[in-house]
Amino acid sequence: MPRSFTKFSLFLLMCGTVISLCLAGCAHDKTTANEQFLNKWKTIAQKAQGHSPAPVPRVHQRLEPKAVSLSLQEHHVLPTKTVSLRMHNANLVAVLQALGRIANQSILISPTVQGMVNVNIVSQPWDRIFLSILKSNGLSYEWEGKILRVMTVEDIEQGIKLTALKNRQPLATTIVRIRYADASSMKDDLEKVLTQTDDGKSRGTVEVDAHSNALIIQATPDDVRKLVKLAEYLDRPSKQVRLRAHIVETTSKVARDLGIQWGGGAKVANGDNSLFVLPGGTGGSKTSSPITTDGVVPNLNDGKTGNSGHGPAMDFVPSTFPSNGNGLSLGLLFGTIGGNILEAQLSALEEDNKLRILSSPSITTLDNQTAFTENGAEVPYISLDEAGNTNVEWKDAVLRLEITPHVIDDSTLKLKIRVKKDEVDLSNKVQGNPLIVKKQTETTLITRNNETVVISGLTKRTLSNKNSGVPYLKDVPGLGLLFSGDSKSNDLEEVLIFITPNILSQWIQGSHPKNVEELEKEYDEDMKRQEEEKNAAEDAEKPEISVSEKTS
Repeated sequence: MPRSFTKFSLFLLMCGTVISLCLAGCAHDKTTANEQFLNKWKTIAQKAQGHSPAPVPRVHQRLEPKAVSLSLQEHHVLPTKTVSLRMHNANLVAVLQALGRIANQSILISPTVQGMVNVNIVSQPWDRIFLSILKSNGLSYEWEGKILRVMTVEDIEQGIKLTALKNRQPLATTIVRIRYADASSMKDDLEKVLTQTDDGKSRGTVEVDAHSNALIIQATPDDVRKLVKLAEYLDRPSKQVRLRAHIVETTSKVARDLGIQWGGGAKVANGDNSLFVLPGGTGGSKTSSPITTDGVVPNLNDGKTGNSGHGPAMDFVPSTFPSNGNGLSLGLLFGTIGGNILEAQLSALEEDNKLRILSSPSITTLDNQTAFTENGAEVPYISLDEAGNTNVEWKDAVLRLEITPHVIDDSTLKLKIRVKKDEVDLSNKVQGNPLIVKKQTETTLITRNNETVVISGLTKRTLSNKNSGVPYLKDVPGLGLLFSGDSKSNDLEEVLIFITPNILSQWIQGSHPKNVEELEKEYDEDMKRQEEEKNAAEDAEKPEISVSEKTS
């Protein structure tokens, strides 16, 4: 072989090596830049989670004076003080006034109340004596605020006439702008409160202006004031809830191991049958008093390890049993995970090929409004009509998660969860069309803010029988048994759904949310500060060079 050709080959090999190294370095730099870009915007997205709207004072357009503050109708109860009373041929008005003084109750007696009464009662409740006297004299009563008004049948009839006369007064009109609620649904609620005429019809109307999402109320002045106050009460801003979900697919063994590592246990103490269970995690932060119930702090298995530092969810019989009286501890309670333990653990298991994260959606929805996410495919189904024409229909085969949150208070929620998982079964077909295996789970539960709920039970069993061996030799009759083998598997796959609700706090009056530019600037400043701190730490670790060493 000529020497020139050998040198040229070596030259090409060296050039190829240099080019490969340059390309690898560029690819590495590109990958690093992409990772930094994704991490940057992931951090910004986590900081921009939004807030719930805060109530804002409103102004209505009215034809009437501003509505007075109305409250829900107060429910008054007659006094029940035990009283002994003895009077003979006493004036009825004087007896009622005496009862009022005994119970310190304000009583207004109509001028039409007249008559005499004989009373001889020993140790009876005040309300029973009062009602008996009214019934014996054909009287009635009603509350006027905190005043007890006693009246005759004539007074009642006169009041009905006055009410009817008041209903004939001219109607007033006002416009109420609806900010948060649905004006159409509120219209139906307000119409039920309008005053009814003698023939059962409502005196007044409530109409919806779709353009401005406002209610036009035309009713009596009393009804207008009442409906305006009711509309203000109903039209309140709803809280917003951010729902984070992790939908993973794994084996039943990994799911069981994950559940044991994730939990935390508390043992029965002092004869109490209550069992408290905390979320797991040695990587999480453990508080000094994780659970307090009626002033009693459960005795935790602090000596055990778990992802929360409070012990595992399943604590098998210890070596000290039965001397300490503690046996198997197993319970169920949703708990708050310290930091991002859940995300970190799921990501680590996915890197080890022990599970597959199907989806990790994060959705923000209003209180009592359904949010859903789904992923999957549409499966074509071919059918023939009576004329022999081919028709193609599409069926959904998806994994769908629906959640409807209801905020009970600032720390508690009720979740209505519906999980639907459809799978295409290619092993079973009807006229060439595969079957769709449907699975569905529905539940309603109460959980605390930022606690994680785990839903399981969507399992799939896969049976397989494989034959492998040396090609050609495994097919030789008799001899093929030496060069082949059968393998059977019975795998049980399970879908786990982790749901973490978060009630978004209200904006503080006068504050404003940060925009994307402000969040990006804040992120860049944090990265710059971290880089400066890192460089300062590296400079501090470098050994100092003395003057003599520099001279030598």
